[in-house]
Formats: sequence, structure tokens, C-alpha cells
Amino acid sequence: AVVGAACSGASMGANAILSAAGIPMISYASTNPGLSDASAYPLFYRVVPSDAIQGPAGADMMTDAGVGNESLAILHMTNDYGSGLANSVKDAWDINGALCAAGMQGYEESVTDFSAMVTAIIDEEGCEAVYLSSYITDAAMILEELDTQGFEGKIFAGDGPAGPGLYEALTDHALAEGMTVSAPRAGSTYGDFEARYDANAADVGSIKTYVLTAYDATMVIGKAATMSGEIDANIKTTGSGYEGASGIIDFLDNGDIGGNGYDICSYGGADETYTCGKYWTAVGKVQSSA
Repeated sequence: AVVGAACSGASMGANAILSAAGIPMISYASTNPGLSDASAYPLFYRVVPSDAIQGPAGADMMTDAGVGNESLAILHMTNDYGSGLANSVKDAWDINGALCAAGMQGYEESVTDFSAMVTAIIDEEGCEAVYLSSYITDAAMILEELDTQGFEGKIFAGDGPAGPGLYEALTDHALAEGMTVSAPRAGSTYGDFEARYDANAADVGSIKTYVLTAYDATMVIGKAATMSGEIDANIKTTGSGYEGASGIIDFLDNGDIGGNGYDICSYGGADETYTCGKYWTAVGKVQSSA
């Protein structure tokens, strides 16, 4: 069995080869909604929720922050992760109303010049907020371009650029001030791995959630490998009420998990703080962490 991949496109490509050989995989970070199709992606599991859930979380996050109807633009990578999350956010936002005139703009993962996209947002009256379906590097470049062109609105993103690692990609840390992101929320942790991570977080880095889920994916496979019988059946058995570092893992029939909602976190800017003061669940919507 295989731990990974991280990005959704890599998981999709790897699954085509691995499943043909009868090898299951457990991703610790792939969130594209398409991966929920067990017929298209057999023997695939993940210990993070689908972006079909993160879309409504993102829409509610922005509504809670005061973003109004027809004032939101979306910039997104055109890879499997970027498009999947952006479409999920747009579908959820459409319940509130339309996007602003700049609409939804896609770009290849390799793009480094965002001036035209930002200009389109600046030039269109009423575009007062931007949602980034991106990774860390491109999010940093977009933040820099928004600052260069004088954008004064609100900036949001999903889990791709989430975490204090964004500061490392910015030449001016102050540019992150006020940016708000959603990231998968860990459930009640079991065992001592989270405490061991916390004691070494500065050295390990990365988004804490994905450190915990990577550990859980590894441990589920390890425990399944010690059992007799087929590894795929053993993964299903092990992943039923499994008490992981990232919370309880209960694999659905298609290899998905329901998740624990999303943390809503904001950047302090020059002081390099990253604070998760709210969270979202499907039942309770946006709530205070206090």
C-alpha cells in the first residue's frame, strides 16, 4: 500500500497505475471532489475531507466576514485541486448570489505574472473581495500584485496556502495582514503524536493538520499490514473508528471521510502571527473557537 500523494492531480495519476496493480493508497492531503468516485478511483482512500465540503465552508467564511452579493472574484489554478475547490466555492456562493463582474479567472500552476487578472478585478467596480484557490507560492505572488495595484478589499483562500509557511514566500510579511483562510480542522487527537509534533513544530514546519493526517495514513497502512488477508480489506477494517492523531477516522464506502469541519484562520502580517479564532461545521456553520 502507498501513503500519498499530496496534491489531487498526483493522486489521480498514481491511482491509475496503483489500482491496476491492486495496490491501495491513502492520501493525507488530496481534496478534489472527483476523487470521491470509487469507480473512477478504486482502492483510493483519504484522511482529509473532500473540497465538496470546503466550498460551503469557504462561502460561509466570507459571508461571516461581510462579503456581499456580487462583490466576490475568484482566482484559481486550473489543476485538479485549484479547479475542484474553486468550483465548489462558486457553487456554494451561487446560493448567496452572483460573483462580481471580474468573475472567476483560472491560471496554469506555472504562471508567475498575475497583473492582468488583478487589473481585471481592480477595473471592475464592485469587486471588493478575492478568493484564492491556490498553493503558497502563487498566493504570495497574487498578494504582492494586489498590493502593487492598490487593491483595498478583503482576501480569502482555502487550505492550499494556509499556515504560517505563507510568510516564508512573501518578501513583505505585512502583505498577509487580514487574509483569512479555511483549513481542515483536526478532531480530538489520540495518542502522543500531536504533543511530539508541537514540541518540534518549528523544525518540522508545514500545516499541522497535514502532518497529523500523514502520520495517520502511515499508521493505518502499518496496522493493516500486520493483519492476515488482503491489504484493502484490512485498511477498511482498520479505518473503522480508528483513533488517529487527526481525530476519529471512519472510511466511507468510497474511501472518503466526513471530516471535522474547518478552522478559519487569519494572518497578523508584520508580526507573523497566524490565529484560528473561528471554525466551521456543516451543522453549526461559523462559530467562535473561544
